[in-house]
Amino acid sequence: MSTHYLLPCACGKRTEIDAGQAGLSVRCDCGAQLAVPTMRGLSQLERVESPSAQERGETQQTSWGARQGVIFLGAVILFGALFPVAYQLYYYPQRPQLFRTDFKELNAAEIEQATLPQTFELWKELKLGFEQQGEHPQIQMYLAIEKQAREKLIATGAVAAVGLLLIIVGLFMKPAVAR
Repeated sequence: MSTHYLLPCACGKRTEIDAGQAGLSVRCDCGAQLAVPTMRGLSQLERVESPSAQERGETQQTSWGARQGVIFLGAVILFGALFPVAYQLYYYPQRPQLFRTDFKELNAAEIEQATLPQTFELWKELKLGFEQQGEHPQIQMYLAIEKQAREKLIATGAVAAVGLLLIIVGLFMKPAVAR
């Protein structure tokens, strides 16, 4: 058997509480908010011996309050958005390479045998190629794809941030008042 106490209200009614509610607030049937005393203060209240929930054949039901619901919703949104973010980061488009990195090795013999005017002409062609690289169709296509990927990443990141914000709000919410 668990020990319960009767907490008096200004309306004259007494609300049954147990030691687990020490230091919390409870609501009287009249609607008034009652502060439950600490463990030391409970000893001054009238005791009521009542059978425990198991002895009465009842099962204790735990219900979710708004706080738990907000935290759960935030976690679902956060983890639901993290997988698309990870996928998008893994498959983020890579900039195309227009010029071979082994150009010098492939053309070393030809460059060494070229005359000064031929070398100058080759240099002008290469310089013009680097300047026009931004206008290259592959670069333009890459920039469009990269912009689209960046926008998707920002959108899913914002959804993940909303989920994280909901979790933080839920953690700072006041717990539900025990009855």
